Amino acid sequence: MFKFSSFLRAFMKKLLGEAFFQKRLGQSSIEYIILIGLILAALIPLIYYTTERSSNDIRINQADQSVQTVANAADNVYTAGPGNREYIQIVLPSGVQSFTVKDRDIIMNISIYAGVSNIHARTIANVVNTTPLPRDQGTYNLIVKMTDQRVEVSK
Repeated sequence: MFKFSSFLRAFMKKLLGEAFFQKRLGQSSIEYIILIGLILAALIPLIYYTTERSSNDIRINQADQSVQTVANAADNVYTAGPGNREYIQIVLPSGVQSFTVKDRDIIMNISIYAGVSNIHARTIANVVNTTPLPRDQGTYNLIVKMTDQRVEVSK
């Protein structure tokens, strides 16, 4: 039985030439290199975005945890009464613009996503800082103590 596909192949070889139908060994490796390059070109921005996003999320969580730690310590020494103190350790992320303690508010402004984010906690006591609170990235030990009328936070 005569196969049409073999006839067509033979006709195309004569028409286009034998060299056209020979397998090009180097072509497949170049195609794989191009394919890998395209995949990397698509993945690199995605990887950058996810690492940047997770880094900013970690910074926000560190800032929130620091503010909450100071607020909880202030509430603890306030409820315990005058003369009590608590030593706390906080971890400040990079990008802290300001860290203030005033009245019943503990506020940290941090630069995130090309803007400034406000991390806030409210306490039951009047709170003041007797020394300037740190703004640089790092781990800090703070003293939170209750005086006769207010809670003081210092380094």
